[in-house]
Amino acid sequence: MSHIIHQSTTQHIMRRMLRCYATSPFAFLFRTIEIQAMVALAARHGIDLTDQVAVDVGCGNGALGQAFIRQITLGFDLSRTDVLHVYRHKSAYRHAICASATAIPLSAQSQPVVFSNSVIEHIPDAAATWDELARIVQPGGWLILSTVSEQFPALMLGTPAPSASARAELDRSYAHYHYYSVATVESDLTRRGLTLVDHTTYIDPRQARQSHQLRLWEQQQRTTSTLQHRYQQLRRVPVTLQQLRYLSPVETDPGNGAALAIVARRV
Repeated sequence: MSHIIHQSTTQHIMRRMLRCYATSPFAFLFRTIEIQAMVALAARHGIDLTDQVAVDVGCGNGALGQAFIRQITLGFDLSRTDVLHVYRHKSAYRHAICASATAIPLSAQSQPVVFSNSVIEHIPDAAATWDELARIVQPGGWLILSTVSEQFPALMLGTPAPSASARAELDRSYAHYHYYSVATVESDLTRRGLTLVDHTTYIDPRQARQSHQLRLWEQQQRTTSTLQHRYQQLRRVPVTLQQLRYLSPVETDPGNGAALAIVARRV
């Protein structure tokens, strides 16, 4: 089922994402579409994802959470540097700790809303991560998660059947260990006592190609420029009017998206 996100919500998220990713056109484009899709998906079930989240699993440096969530009780990440940055600079997070998503230091069935954005595909031991994500969701609680879909390689590379070498290079570049279908996610959740309530795909073929081209350009800047020159170049490029047309209106669930967001519940 396709949904158009309310324009005021779209504009608010875009403004916040511009502040967060002003020097990374790739991150701005991909993450803005992603967050709009997740906010719209959660809203279908009465969850205001922009208001409050109990746990942010894999919060990174906190930039994304700070950009669109008012209050996050606890964020954690495996990177000590990122966690320290969250603790010192990201006021949306009440607490931040260093921990692995495969061994979450929280009591079983203790959290009302667990959020994890584009994390599980980067963790080799996905089974242990699913175990832990499901374990901490309380009865009646929610898991809101995004990841990459099985369509990601084909859509980003712009070919229905990428070669093995092209896929391997893509996986290395994005640090991806896993890709998911709705069926595999549902199976992973069901085995752990959660029910898949809803899902959506996002990043349509046009957006995927644009995102990947922007990322390749950014990588080239890193390898061919001095730090000062790269910063100046990125400051000049940021978000053009041409890029903005890929964002508005953002339609979730194009049916052939490079990424997948789900809402699950422990009933």
